[in-house]
Amino acid sequence: MRTYNLTRADVGIAEVNELRLAEISTPTQISGHGLIYPMSDGNVYYINASGTKFRLSAISEAGDVLSLVEISSAPTEVSGHGLLYEKTDKNMYFKNADGTEYQLNASSFSAADYFSIGGELPGNYPVLRRCEIDAVSGLIIDSTSGQDIMLNSNEDDSPDQSLIAERIWNSVWNDVADFQPLSPNEEYAPGMCYYDDESGAKICNTRFQKSVIGIASDTFGIVAGAGREHCVPIAVAGWVLAYVDNIYPMGTPLTNDEKGKLTIMERDIVKEFPERLVAIYKKQEVAEVWGPPGKEIDVNFRHWVKVK
Repeated sequence: MRTYNLTRADVGIAEVNELRLAEISTPTQISGHGLIYPMSDGNVYYINASGTKFRLSAISEAGDVLSLVEISSAPTEVSGHGLLYEKTDKNMYFKNADGTEYQLNASSFSAADYFSIGGELPGNYPVLRRCEIDAVSGLIIDSTSGQDIMLNSNEDDSPDQSLIAERIWNSVWNDVADFQPLSPNEEYAPGMCYYDDESGAKICNTRFQKSVIGIASDTFGIVAGAGREHCVPIAVAGWVLAYVDNIYPMGTPLTNDEKGKLTIMERDIVKEFPERLVAIYKKQEVAEVWGPPGKEIDVNFRHWVKVK
C-alpha cells in the first residue's frame, strides 16, 4: 500500500491524522459525488459525478509540482468548471465552462491566442499583447510580435487601456523623458541641447539660449507623450548622458553653448537667467558603451549630468 498524506501539520492538523488510500484499478461511481483515488501507475485521479476522469498528479522528477500530461486534443468542457491542460503542441491552454479555449503562451492574437483580464468577448477587456516599439519615435511598428508589451482591447496597434500600481520596479534606464516635435530640418541627436522654436525643437546655437528645453536622451527608462514621427525625447528628470565641453567639478551648474553642448554656467548668469540652467555636472563616463546586455548604447565620450 502507498501512503498519500492529504493533510499538513502547518495548518493545524497533526501529521499522524492521515487518510490512507489503497491503490485500485477503477472505482465505482457514486451519484452526486466526486471521487479521489490512487492507481497502481503511481498517479492520483479525480472522477466527477458525470464520470469524467482527471489525472491530478504524474510521475515527475521536478519535485513539488503539478505535472500535466500532454493531450492531443482539447478535453470536453465540464459544466461549472474551468480546465487547464497542455497539448502535444507544447502549449498551455485553459477552457472555460462554456467551452471557449484560450492559449496562455501564444505570440499571436486570435480567439485562442491572448490572455485577457476580465470582460466579455470580443472586446472591452484589457489584453497583454506583444509588440515592437520604435526606440526613437515611440511608435508601435509591429502589433503582433516583438519584445515589448502593450495593453490593448482591440486587434489594432493602439494601446487603449490604463495601468495603475503602487510601485513599478526595475526601470533600468536613468531618466524620464518627454517627446517633443522636431523642426522639419532637425534630427534626433542624443546628448545635445535643444531649444523651442515655432517650427519645433532645434539644436541650440547660442550660449545660454533663450527657450532652451533640455537634452535629447537615449537613456530614458520612462517616456511621456504620444509616439509620433519626427520627434525627440527630451530628458525632464533624472541623470542623462550629454555632451559637455570640459570636465568640471561635481555639482557645477551647466547651460548650453553655441554648438549645442553643455558648458559651465557662471553664478551671475544663473542668477540673471535661472530658467536657462539645464543640468548639474556629475562625471565623465569612461566606458565605451552603457546599458544592460544586448541593449547597450554608445557613450561617445559623453558625461553624466543631473537634469534640472
